[in-house]
Amino acid sequence: MLFSSLILASPADAMPREISASLEQGVRRFTLDNGMVVILKEEPAVPLATVQFWVGTGSSHEQEYLGAGLSHLIEHMIFKGTPTRGPAEITQTISDVGGMINAYTSLDRTVFYVDLPAEHWTVGFDVLADAIQNASFPEDEWQREKEVIIREMAMYRDNPDSEISRMLLETAYRVHPYRVPVIGHEDIFRKIDRDDILRFFKRHYSPDNMILVIAGGIDADQTEALVRRQFQGFERRARAPITRIVEQAKLAHNIDAWSFAPAEPGLFGITAVFDPEREAELRQAINDEVASWSTSAFSAVEVEKASRMVLNRTLNDLQTVHGRARSLASGEFYTGSPLFLQTYLDRLDQVTPAALTEVARRYLAPERRTVALLMPETAAAARPEIRPAPVMPEARRTQLSGGLTLLTMEDSRLPLVNIVMTFNGGLRYEQEDNNGITSMLADLLTRGSQRRNAAQVAEIVDNRGASFTSFAGQNSFGLRIHCLKDDAAAMMELLSDSLINPGLAAGEVEKRRAIQLAQIAQQYESPLFLAQENLRQMLFPDHPYRFIPDGRPAAVEKITKADLAQWHRLLVVSGNAVLAVFGDITHDQALSL
Repeated sequence: MLFSSLILASPADAMPREISASLEQGVRRFTLDNGMVVILKEEPAVPLATVQFWVGTGSSHEQEYLGAGLSHLIEHMIFKGTPTRGPAEITQTISDVGGMINAYTSLDRTVFYVDLPAEHWTVGFDVLADAIQNASFPEDEWQREKEVIIREMAMYRDNPDSEISRMLLETAYRVHPYRVPVIGHEDIFRKIDRDDILRFFKRHYSPDNMILVIAGGIDADQTEALVRRQFQGFERRARAPITRIVEQAKLAHNIDAWSFAPAEPGLFGITAVFDPEREAELRQAINDEVASWSTSAFSAVEVEKASRMVLNRTLNDLQTVHGRARSLASGEFYTGSPLFLQTYLDRLDQVTPAALTEVARRYLAPERRTVALLMPETAAAARPEIRPAPVMPEARRTQLSGGLTLLTMEDSRLPLVNIVMTFNGGLRYEQEDNNGITSMLADLLTRGSQRRNAAQVAEIVDNRGASFTSFAGQNSFGLRIHCLKDDAAAMMELLSDSLINPGLAAGEVEKRRAIQLAQIAQQYESPLFLAQENLRQMLFPDHPYRFIPDGRPAAVEKITKADLAQWHRLLVVSGNAVLAVFGDITHDQALSL
C-alpha cells in the first residue's frame, strides 16, 4: 500500500464504501497457535484462486548481513528444492495444473505466491507450504544461482533508473537500512556461503513472522481445516527484535510526483528527465512549485481530480482475485487489519485543500529535502558538450541456403546471448473454429520434443539459469532464449530440437489446454479486457483481428494433437522464419551455431 495523504482524496459518494464492503464479504481471519496470521477470502463465483505467503523480512532486516542481499537471494532459492521435491518439480507441478508461481522482495517483506485454477488451489498451497517450511538450498543450485544474481547486479548497475534510485536512497537514509539496495552489494554478496543462507532463513522464516492469504473459489471451512493440519508441526522460533534508526515551459522531457511508503519512514518525491543544460531552470521551477503548496490553497477541482485518479488506481487493483488478496495481506502486514481499505477510504474522504496545505508546510520544508542528480561527467566546473548515446551496430542480415533469414548483432557489454526465432502466423492465420491454436502450439514447443520430455527440457534450462519461453500475437509467434554466452550452443541445440522435432505429447496438450482456458477465464475478470473485446468486434467484424490470442474457450476445447501437428507443418518452415542472435557472440559464431 504505497499511498501518501499528501496527494490523495476521495469523492464523498457511495462507490468506495460499496467496493470496500464487497472486499470484506467472505473474509475470515484467524491466528494459528504458532503465531501465523491466516486470511481467507471466499469467492465462490470466481474460477481462480491465489495463495500468498507474506514474510515480514526484507533487505532492511539483514543486520550483520546488511548489503548481502540475503532476502533477495532466498526469493531466488526457495523454489530450488525441498527434501521431497526437486527444483524442476516445483515449477512443473504448478505448471501442470495451469498455474503460475512467483515471488518478489522489497525493503520490508518477501512475498511468495501462486495463481491457479480454483479446482487445483490445494496443489499450489501444498507446494508453497512445503517450500516455506522445508527449503533445502542445495549447494549446487546455490552456486549456479550465485552467478545468475551477480549478472543481475551488473544489469542493475547498468540501468539509469536503478542507479538514480540507489543514489536517492543512499542520500536520504544516511544510517537507516533502507539506504542499501534490495539486491545487495556484489562485494558483500560474494563473501556469503550456504551456512549464512540457512542461518538467515531459520532466523526470519518463522510462522509468527508470516501472513498467509488464500482467496478465490475456495470453501473457507475446508481451507481453514487444511491450513491448520498443514502447519501443526511448524513451530515458531526465537527472533531478536530488529533495530531501525529514524532520521530526520518544457524544462523536462517528463516529470512525475510519487510517494514511497514502507513500514518505516518514507519519502515524497519528484522525478524528472531533462536536458543537462536546463538543470538550473528546472530545479528553480520545482522549488517554486513546491513552495507554492505551503502558501497557496489547493483548489477543490484539483483535489477532486486527484481523488478520482487515486480511486481509479485503487479499484483497478481490486479487479482480480490476486489484487483483492494483496489488499487484504497488505492491510494486515502494515496495519494489523486485513480490512484497512475501508479505513483508508474513510480517511480519504476527510482530506481537504487546507489539510494538504498543512501537510506541505510540515513535511516539504527545504531543510528536509534530498536531491539525487545523475548527470554526464563534467570537466572542472564547465558543462561538457552533450554527446549522443553510443550507437549500436546495425544488425547483420544473412540469407541461409534453406531459406532461413539470420540476423546477428554483437554486443559484448555483458556475457549474455539472446536468441529469438519468429514465424509469420498468429491471429491473422486463424479462424473461428481454431482460434487460440497458435498460442497453444507456441507454448507446447517449449514443453518437450520427440527426444526430450517437458521435465528434461526444464532441467536443461534451469541448470543453466537460462530462460526458454514462447510468444504469440496478431501476426507472428515464436520462441525466445536468454542465456549466458557459454550456454549458447546448448540452448541453440534445444531450440532447434524443439522446433524441428516437436513432441506434442497428449498429456502436455491437455495440460496446456487447461492453462490456456484458465488464462482466458482470468482475462474475462477484467472490465478493461471486456471493453477491448467489444472494441475488437466493432473494428474488425470480418477480420481475424477480432479474435484474442489465447482463443475462445469453445475453440480451445476442440483443438486436437492432429490439428496442432498440421499447424506446425504449415507454419514452422524455414522460408517462413527469421532467426535473431544478439549479444556477446560474433556473427561467425552465430552462423556456426
